[in-house]
Formats: sequence, structure tokens, C-alpha cells
Amino acid sequence: RVQSTLDHALWLHRPARADRWLLMDLQSRAVSQGRGLYAGSVWSEDGALLASLAQETLYRAGRV
Repeated sequence: RVQSTLDHALWLHRPARADRWLLMDLQSRAVSQGRGLYAGSVWSEDGALLASLAQETLYRAGRV
């Protein structure tokens, strides 16, 4: 199976520290007719929303 990104977006809401723990919550919102939509959020240790993201993907069956 082959997957390619058609479109993606990242919205930064506040600064993030790379030397601290971050939680990334990524969810599949829809998959249909060879396309998928994913949305996610990045949270700090204290529960602050740091970033939001979205990605649209294209799926094609590969050789078996």
C-alpha cells in the first residue's frame, strides 16, 4: 500500500519546549475512496494547547 500527503497544515498557538514532554493526539477523522483526513493537537505537560494540525492523504493499493 502506498500513501502520499495531499495537503497538510500546522497552526502554532504558543511556544513549545523541546526539552519537555509533549503529548500528540492524532485521530483519523475520515477514510473513504482512497483518501484520508487526520487531525491532531499537541499539548504541554501542564495541559496547554500548543499546536493543531491536519493532514489529507491519498492511499493506493500496492503490489501483493
